[in-house]
Amino acid sequence: MAKFFTPRTVDNAVEPDGPFDSLPCMIPGASTQRAVLFRSDVLVVAVHRLEVYPDSFTFTVRAEGRGFGFGRFSMPFTPWVGWPPEDLGANKYDQPEDVLRIGIEFSDGRASEFLIPNDSGPAVEQQGCSGSRGSCTGGFWVRELPPPGEFSIYTEWPSIGIDECSAAFDADELVERSKEAELLLEYHNSPKT
Repeated sequence: MAKFFTPRTVDNAVEPDGPFDSLPCMIPGASTQRAVLFRSDVLVVAVHRLEVYPDSFTFTVRAEGRGFGFGRFSMPFTPWVGWPPEDLGANKYDQPEDVLRIGIEFSDGRASEFLIPNDSGPAVEQQGCSGSRGSCTGGFWVRELPPPGEFSIYTEWPSIGIDECSAAFDADELVERSKEAELLLEYHNSPKT
Protein backbone atom coordinates (compact mmCIF):
# COMPACT_ATOMS: atom_id res chain seq x y z
CA MET A 1 0.00 0.00 0.00
CA ALA A 2 1.32 3.42 -0.93
CA LYS A 3 1.91 5.82 1.89
CA PHE A 4 -0.44 8.79 2.17
CA PHE A 5 2.08 11.07 3.89
CA THR A 6 5.21 12.35 2.17
CA PRO A 7 8.30 13.49 4.07
CA ARG A 8 7.86 17.01 5.42
CA THR A 9 10.64 19.42 4.56
CA VAL A 10 11.13 23.16 4.85
CA ASP A 11 10.34 23.41 1.13
CA ASN A 12 6.86 21.89 1.29
CA ALA A 13 5.69 22.94 4.77
CA VAL A 14 3.76 26.18 5.12
CA GLU A 15 2.66 28.42 7.89
CA PRO A 16 -0.71 30.16 7.75
CA ASP A 17 -0.21 33.54 6.07
CA GLY A 18 -3.04 35.77 7.12
CA PRO A 19 -6.64 35.77 8.22
CA PHE A 20 -8.74 32.87 7.05
CA ASP A 21 -12.39 33.10 6.20
CA SER A 22 -14.28 32.07 9.26
CA LEU A 23 -16.88 29.38 9.58
CA PRO A 24 -20.40 30.64 8.99
CA CYS A 25 -22.36 31.74 12.03
CA MET A 26 -24.72 28.80 12.16
CA ILE A 27 -25.65 25.73 14.08
CA PRO A 28 -24.12 22.92 12.02
CA GLY A 29 -25.68 19.60 11.25
CA ALA A 30 -24.23 16.92 13.52
CA SER A 31 -22.92 13.62 12.26
CA THR A 32 -22.89 10.62 14.57
CA GLN A 33 -19.79 9.18 12.91
CA ARG A 34 -16.59 8.69 14.87
CA ALA A 35 -13.61 6.36 14.70
CA VAL A 36 -10.52 5.32 16.61
CA LEU A 37 -7.55 5.75 14.28
CA PHE A 38 -4.98 4.19 16.62
CA ARG A 39 -5.09 2.39 19.97
CA SER A 40 -2.44 0.79 22.18
CA ASP A 41 -2.17 0.11 25.91
CA VAL A 42 -0.95 3.67 26.52
CA LEU A 43 -2.20 5.78 23.60
CA VAL A 44 -5.35 6.39 21.58
CA VAL A 45 -6.06 8.77 18.66
CA ALA A 46 -9.69 9.26 17.63
CA VAL A 47 -11.78 11.38 15.26
CA HIS A 48 -15.16 12.62 16.47
CA ARG A 49 -17.51 15.62 16.48
CA LEU A 50 -18.06 15.84 12.74
CA GLU A 51 -20.13 18.99 12.24
CA VAL A 52 -21.51 19.82 8.82
CA TYR A 53 -22.25 23.13 7.09
CA PRO A 54 -23.89 23.63 3.68
CA ASP A 55 -20.52 23.68 1.91
CA SER A 56 -17.91 22.40 4.39
CA PHE A 57 -17.39 20.34 7.55
CA THR A 58 -15.28 20.19 10.68
CA PHE A 59 -13.93 17.32 12.74
CA THR A 60 -12.02 16.92 15.99
CA VAL A 61 -8.92 14.79 16.52
CA ARG A 62 -8.26 13.74 20.10
CA ALA A 63 -5.11 12.04 21.38
CA GLU A 64 -4.83 10.62 24.90
CA GLY A 65 -1.65 9.06 26.21
CA ARG A 66 -0.07 7.93 29.45
CA GLY A 67 3.57 8.51 30.36
CA PHE A 68 4.57 10.79 27.47
CA GLY A 69 5.09 14.09 29.33
CA PHE A 70 3.77 17.56 28.64
CA GLY A 71 5.84 18.57 25.60
CA ARG A 72 4.57 15.85 23.30
CA PHE A 73 0.91 16.72 23.83
CA SER A 74 0.85 20.49 24.25
CA MET A 75 0.49 21.45 20.56
CA PRO A 76 1.26 18.37 18.44
CA PHE A 77 -0.38 19.39 15.15
CA THR A 78 2.04 22.16 14.13
CA PRO A 79 5.81 21.90 13.76
CA TRP A 80 6.67 25.41 14.95
CA VAL A 81 5.18 25.29 18.44
CA GLY A 82 5.91 23.13 21.43
CA TRP A 83 6.95 23.12 25.04
CA PRO A 84 9.43 23.32 26.66
CA PRO A 85 11.34 25.62 24.27
CA GLU A 86 14.59 23.65 24.52
CA ASP A 87 12.77 20.72 22.85
CA LEU A 88 12.15 22.73 19.67
CA GLY A 89 15.65 22.52 18.20
CA ALA A 90 17.01 24.97 15.66
CA ASN A 91 14.34 24.20 13.08
CA LYS A 92 11.25 22.23 14.01
CA TYR A 93 10.76 21.25 10.35
CA ASP A 94 13.86 19.08 10.68
CA GLN A 95 11.94 16.87 13.11
CA PRO A 96 8.70 15.95 11.32
CA GLU A 97 8.33 12.80 13.39
CA ASP A 98 7.34 15.09 16.29
CA VAL A 99 4.18 16.21 14.49
CA LEU A 100 0.80 14.47 14.74
CA ARG A 101 0.01 14.62 11.02
CA ILE A 102 -3.56 14.83 9.73
CA GLY A 103 -4.71 14.19 6.17
CA ILE A 104 -7.92 13.57 4.26
CA GLU A 105 -8.70 11.72 1.04
CA PHE A 106 -11.98 11.92 -0.87
CA SER A 107 -13.53 9.09 -2.90
CA ASP A 108 -12.52 10.84 -6.15
CA GLY A 109 -8.84 10.51 -5.17
CA ARG A 110 -8.25 14.15 -4.20
CA ALA A 111 -6.23 14.35 -1.01
CA SER A 112 -4.60 16.93 1.27
CA GLU A 113 -2.55 17.06 4.42
CA PHE A 114 -2.90 19.84 6.97
CA LEU A 115 -0.13 22.43 6.34
CA ILE A 116 1.04 20.93 3.03
CA PRO A 117 -0.14 22.95 0.01
CA ASN A 118 -2.09 20.99 -2.58
CA ASP A 119 -4.09 22.92 -5.16
CA SER A 120 -6.06 19.87 -6.29
CA GLY A 121 -6.99 18.55 -2.86
CA PRO A 122 -9.55 19.75 -0.33
CA ALA A 123 -8.36 22.65 1.84
CA VAL A 124 -7.79 21.55 5.45
CA GLU A 125 -7.32 24.25 8.09
CA GLN A 126 -6.89 23.97 11.84
CA GLN A 127 -9.64 25.51 13.95
CA GLY A 128 -7.88 25.53 17.30
CA CYS A 129 -5.90 23.18 19.48
CA SER A 130 -5.54 22.57 23.17
CA GLY A 131 -3.37 20.23 25.12
CA SER A 132 -1.95 19.32 28.48
CA ARG A 133 -0.01 16.50 30.03
CA GLY A 134 -1.15 13.38 28.18
CA SER A 135 -4.07 14.89 26.27
CA CYS A 136 -4.61 17.03 23.17
CA THR A 137 -7.52 18.01 20.97
CA GLY A 138 -7.42 19.72 17.58
CA GLY A 139 -10.27 20.95 15.42
CA PHE A 140 -10.00 20.88 11.63
CA TRP A 141 -12.11 22.53 8.92
CA VAL A 142 -12.40 20.96 5.47
CA ARG A 143 -13.55 23.74 3.18
CA GLU A 144 -15.78 21.62 0.97
CA LEU A 145 -18.13 18.68 1.33
CA PRO A 146 -16.84 15.33 0.10
CA PRO A 147 -18.22 13.71 -3.06
CA PRO A 148 -20.49 10.65 -2.68
CA GLY A 149 -19.00 7.47 -1.23
CA GLU A 150 -16.44 7.13 1.54
CA PHE A 151 -13.68 9.50 2.52
CA SER A 152 -10.74 8.72 4.79
CA ILE A 153 -8.99 10.65 7.53
CA TYR A 154 -5.33 9.72 8.02
CA THR A 155 -2.86 10.22 10.82
CA GLU A 156 0.67 9.32 11.79
CA TRP A 157 2.93 10.35 14.66
CA PRO A 158 6.26 8.53 14.28
CA SER A 159 7.94 9.92 17.40
CA ILE A 160 5.15 8.47 19.54
CA GLY A 161 5.10 5.15 17.67
CA ILE A 162 2.07 5.66 15.42
CA ASP A 163 2.62 4.52 11.85
CA GLU A 164 0.27 5.76 9.16
CA CYS A 165 -3.31 4.69 9.83
CA SER A 166 -6.76 5.79 8.71
CA ALA A 167 -10.49 5.35 9.09
CA ALA A 168 -13.27 5.61 6.51
CA PHE A 169 -16.34 7.82 6.90
CA ASP A 170 -19.64 7.99 5.01
CA ALA A 171 -19.71 11.12 2.84
CA ASP A 172 -23.37 10.62 1.93
CA GLU A 173 -24.34 10.92 5.61
CA LEU A 174 -22.37 14.17 5.90
CA VAL A 175 -24.11 15.67 2.87
CA GLU A 176 -27.48 14.68 4.34
CA ARG A 177 -26.56 16.29 7.70
CA SER A 178 -25.48 19.49 5.93
CA LYS A 179 -29.16 20.13 5.18
CA GLU A 180 -29.79 20.43 8.94
CA ALA A 181 -27.45 23.43 9.38
CA GLU A 182 -29.29 26.52 10.58
CA LEU A 183 -28.05 30.00 9.71
CA LEU A 184 -27.97 32.29 12.76
CA LEU A 185 -26.30 35.42 11.43
CA GLU A 186 -24.95 36.37 8.00
CA TYR A 187 -21.43 37.72 7.74
CA HIS A 188 -18.27 37.16 5.72
CA ASN A 189 -18.86 34.50 3.10
CA SER A 190 -21.69 32.70 4.91
CA PRO A 191 -23.71 30.50 2.59
CA LYS A 192 -27.44 31.07 2.54
CA THR A 193 -29.61 28.18 3.69
